[in-house]
Amino acid sequence: MKLFSTIIVLSFVFILTACAACTDPDISGTLPPQPSQEKYTVKVRKVGNSQEWQALQVKTATVDKHNVRTSYFVQFDMTSAMEVMVTYGEKSIRKVNIRPTDKNIAYTQEGNSIYFNLDNPAYLSIEFNDDRFGNLQLFADKAAEEQVFPDTEGVMYLGPGEHGNSNDDIVWIPGNTTVYLDKDAILTYSLKIANVENVRVIGRGQIRQPKNHAIIVENSKHVEIDGITIVDPNGASILVGQTTDVTIRNLKSFSSIIWGDGINMRSSSDITIDNLYMRNSDDCIAIYASRQGSLGDSRNISVRNSVLWADNAHPINIGTHGDATRPGGDTIENLTFTNIDVLDHHELSPIYQGCFAVTCGDNNTVRKLLFEDFRVENIEEGKLFYFAVQQNTGEDNLVPGRTIEDVTIRNIFYNPEYPGRNKVGKSLVKGFDSERLTRDLVKRSLSNPFTRDVTIENVIINGEKMVREDLEINEFVENLTVK
Repeated sequence: MKLFSTIIVLSFVFILTACAACTDPDISGTLPPQPSQEKYTVKVRKVGNSQEWQALQVKTATVDKHNVRTSYFVQFDMTSAMEVMVTYGEKSIRKVNIRPTDKNIAYTQEGNSIYFNLDNPAYLSIEFNDDRFGNLQLFADKAAEEQVFPDTEGVMYLGPGEHGNSNDDIVWIPGNTTVYLDKDAILTYSLKIANVENVRVIGRGQIRQPKNHAIIVENSKHVEIDGITIVDPNGASILVGQTTDVTIRNLKSFSSIIWGDGINMRSSSDITIDNLYMRNSDDCIAIYASRQGSLGDSRNISVRNSVLWADNAHPINIGTHGDATRPGGDTIENLTFTNIDVLDHHELSPIYQGCFAVTCGDNNTVRKLLFEDFRVENIEEGKLFYFAVQQNTGEDNLVPGRTIEDVTIRNIFYNPEYPGRNKVGKSLVKGFDSERLTRDLVKRSLSNPFTRDVTIENVIINGEKMVREDLEINEFVENLTVK
C-alpha cells in the first residue's frame, strides 16, 4: 500500500485546516446505495417540552458474517432528559425488547410507535418482534463540552459530507494533531497514527467502509479516540500495536467480515477504554502480546461501562498470540473489565469459546485479571468463560502458553433473553500439563471485595449460583475453590 511522506501529509493537513467550508478538497467515489429507511422513523424532544419532534437520520451498518444483513442506528447528543419516539414501519408490533435490560427502559405503545424517556445518555438495542439483526441501535451521548474550530492550528477539521482520498486508502496523521469529525462527516479512508505523540481523533462523525483497519495506532504515545462511529471496516475498527497511553471512549463499532475485530491490542500498555457499543463479527476486545510486527508485553488495560455484542467469536479474548521464541515468553498482565453488558456471544469452535476467554498460547504468561459486574443476556453458542493454557495450531501457536494465574471473576449474571435457543457449554478452566498450569482463579465475595482468599462466589446462571460441578476442570489446575 502506498504511504504518504511527511511533507505530503503536512500539506494535506494544512489544506484541510484552512478550508472554510470544512470539507476535504480531494473527494472521490461515492458511498454504496443505502437501503430504504422506511423501516424505522425516530424522533426526539426534551421531556416536558411541547416543542415539535426533531426527526433523526436513520443510518445503516451490516452485521453478522454468517449471514450478512442490514442493521440500523441513530445518534444524538443530550443535555437534558429526552423523550424518544420510534415508529416501526414493517409489521404490527407484537413484542419489544430494549437492551441492555438492566437499563430498565419502560415504554408505551401507540399503534406501531413506542415512546420512552431517557434520563441519562445510553447505548441501546431496540428489537421489534425478536429481530436482533435488523434491529435499531440508539446512541444517546452526553453533549461534548469541547468546541473545535476549523481554523485552529494543529486541527484537521472534517466537516459535513463525504471525505475520500484519491491518493491513498490510508492517511497518516502527524503528531500534536486533533482530527475532528463533524456529526455529519463520513470518512471513507483509514487514519494511521504511527511513531508520533499527542494525537486525538474526536467528534461524532463516521469512518465508513475503509479498505483497511479504520484507525491504526503503532509505536506511538498519548493517543485519544472519542465519540466516533466506525462502520464496516475491512479489518479491525481500531488496531493498537506497541503503543502506550491510549484512551478510547464513547466509540460505536460495527463489522461483518472475518477478522472484523472491534479493538485489537498488541504489545501495548496503559490503555483506558470506556463507554463503548461494539457490534462485531469477530472479537469485540482482543488483547495479545507480540503479533505481526508489534513486539513486547501488554499490561495495564482497563475496559469499563460498555456494551459488547459478538455476532461471531468473543466479546473479550485474551492471550492467544505472543513471541514464542522470546526467552521466558511474553507477559500479559493487569487487565480489568468492569460493568459490562454482553448482548450476545456466538462462537462455534469448542476450543475457542467464552464471553470472556483467556486462550493462553505462544509461551505467554497471563496474570492479574479482574472480570467484575457482567450482565450476559444471550449466548447463541459458547460458554460463559473459558480459561485455558493451550496450543491452538489454527491460530498459529508455535507452542502452548506458560501459565494463567491470579484471575478474579466477581458478580457475573447470566439470564438468557432467549433461553430456548441458547447452546451453552460448561465454563472451562484447564492447564496444559504439569509445567503449564492455570492457578489462583478467584471469584471473591461481594461482602469482602478485597479478600485475598481463593474463593468462587456470586456467579449466577439462570438464578442459580455456580457450583464446582458447573465447571469443566482438568488435573492441571491449582488453588481453585468453588463455594
